[in-house]
Amino acid sequence: MKVTRICVVGLGLIGGSFALALRLAQRTAIRPFPLHLTIVDTNPQTRAAANRLADFVTDDFAAGVKEAELVVLATPVRVILDCLTRLPDLRPDGCLVLDLGSSKANICRAMDELPDSFQAIGGHPMAGKETAGFGAATPDLFRQQMFILCRTQRTTPSLELLAMELIDYVGASPLFLPAELHDEMVAAISHVP
Repeated sequence: MKVTRICVVGLGLIGGSFALALRLAQRTAIRPFPLHLTIVDTNPQTRAAANRLADFVTDDFAAGVKEAELVVLATPVRVILDCLTRLPDLRPDGCLVLDLGSSKANICRAMDELPDSFQAIGGHPMAGKETAGFGAATPDLFRQQMFILCRTQRTTPSLELLAMELIDYVGASPLFLPAELHDEMVAAISHVP
């Protein structure tokens, strides 16, 4: 993996499982890869629990993304949108961005507005549990699950390859969909009894 400095923002069930799966993949890989993992979370208990998982843990978004090559946004959608508006000021030279939000159209539109120095792709792992939070996170949550990717105007072929590599590391299978189609399908599924 060419990217070695990853920041995961939001260490709930999805973000926590993503970080755990990446760390496990790094430690068990046939060809181990370097990984400097930064965690940003506002919950003090979550940050304390993440100390053994991450190289750097903070509640400060600016400090967390400062040196990240890839920023993974795993917070509620409204927070992801806020983070996307803050990133250009914090990272004027840009970085790679992947989100793990549950809806895609608004997030992908916000990614389209990022400066040209950014590369961004929308993501949604189709996995979950009835329980939430980092305490429910497991490194195998995404194993054999579909992981939706939504291209944006800031998606490059190299970012697509990186996203697919990360998805492979966490044990999922990638599926590319337009953001609007993703949202329609997720809305329809959520209404099934």
